[in-house]
Amino acid sequence: MSQPDFPVAVTAMLTARPGSEARAAELIAGIVAATQRHEGMLRYEAQQQLDAPRNFTFIEQWTSGATLDAHLATPELLTFRAAAAEVFEGPADVRLWRLVK
Repeated sequence: MSQPDFPVAVTAMLTARPGSEARAAELIAGIVAATQRHEGMLRYEAQQQLDAPRNFTFIEQWTSGATLDAHLATPELLTFRAAAAEVFEGPADVRLWRLVK
């Protein structure tokens, strides 16, 4: 699939394993901080659900599909993914979006 050359938004929802909420928040804070330096990043933040604190959602916006792909290949994201496998249940629910004008 060819990558779009327009801004791409991402939501990624993850559920921490029971008792792993603090470690999950620590991992997420680290990747959010590291990603602030990635080229093409317009928005990159994470939220923890108030009434279900095992649930986390990333909210991202990238200048293009190519900059998103570059982010996904960075050493810090690969390290995050390896550590996340031990902390989160199952795969993330990742969705790609485009702005409706």
